[in-house]
Amino acid sequence: MKASKYYSFNFKKRPFQVFALASIILFVFSFFSNKSTSININNTSVVIWSDVIYRVLSGFLLLIWLLYIFIKKRLLSKKLIWAHAFATILPILAAIIYFNINQQYRLQSSKNNYWLYSLLLFFAVSAQFVLILNIAGGIVRRLTRKRGRTLIHDNP
Repeated sequence: MKASKYYSFNFKKRPFQVFALASIILFVFSFFSNKSTSININNTSVVIWSDVIYRVLSGFLLLIWLLYIFIKKRLLSKKLIWAHAFATILPILAAIIYFNINQQYRLQSSKNNYWLYSLLLFFAVSAQFVLILNIAGGIVRRLTRKRGRTLIHDNP
């Protein structure tokens, strides 16, 4: 098998390649972003630059892509891969769009921003349970398939 054919962005055969594409886009976008946000905790103000956030998110998506590369034969279905991809990438994309749309509105209603970002982060993190379900279902399906050996739940 050719390496160029294997690593191409064929979303029909390998839908997890969406994570690599999103990771590349976020990493490139981090070079063109120079905004910052400050988080006030009690009397401490923490300033975070958006390029750091984009690179961390890019690394997170790249790790998910690498995980799919290593376990692709043990997964349950491609539909669960698509569900995981959309449930992970769309909240991240919504947070980035909301962060870049209107800076003056963000300064006036900072409490609403924290709730919105927390909700989007909750959706992106809870989407990782779809990945766990896909892996567990694939392992169970593989272990219970008959190939001339006894099943786990069979008594000898």
